[in-house]
Amino acid sequence: TLIASIISSFKLLGWTMVLFVMVLYVFGVCLTQLVNDSANRSDTSLQRFYGDLGLSMSALFQSITGGLDWHEAQDPLVSHISPLMAYIFPLYITFGVLALLNVVTGVFVETSLLSAKNDKDYFMINNVRELFTRTDQSQEGVITWEAFMDQLDTPLMKNYFKALDLDLSEARGLDRKSTRLNSSHL
Repeated sequence: TLIASIISSFKLLGWTMVLFVMVLYVFGVCLTQLVNDSANRSDTSLQRFYGDLGLSMSALFQSITGGLDWHEAQDPLVSHISPLMAYIFPLYITFGVLALLNVVTGVFVETSLLSAKNDKDYFMINNVRELFTRTDQSQEGVITWEAFMDQLDTPLMKNYFKALDLDLSEARGLDRKSTRLNSSHL
């Protein structure tokens, strides 16, 4: 189930990476341009983090993924560009962590849960099909009450009732008015 979930989420991962790189690119271009337009272009701390587009994107990526303390990346911007950066940079961090990364995590979890549900449904369909094939000995598409009762203690029937979250005793207590179960209704 885990491997199937991971494989099914590769397409989603690709688009997530595209979105993530686009966000890094837009913010990286803005910060690189601010640094290159500033009078303090020779400041080593600015050049270290925002000297070119690659460095800016790397600093931004590391800031929201924990590879770099974002306060360390913000300080040169506040001290050499503008005190306003003390508000803008945390907005980027908030957007990146809360909106982008948490939403992506939620989408991956949802995809994994959906994949697990599909696997369970597939298992149930195959289990019921095999159960009816074994129980319908006359091959008429009908299961008699006696044939149904004979199958209650088989592993297939136990798995079926477990997947439905029912107890076998509930099946034994069914009303005998319905003496035939029709497999075409499933």
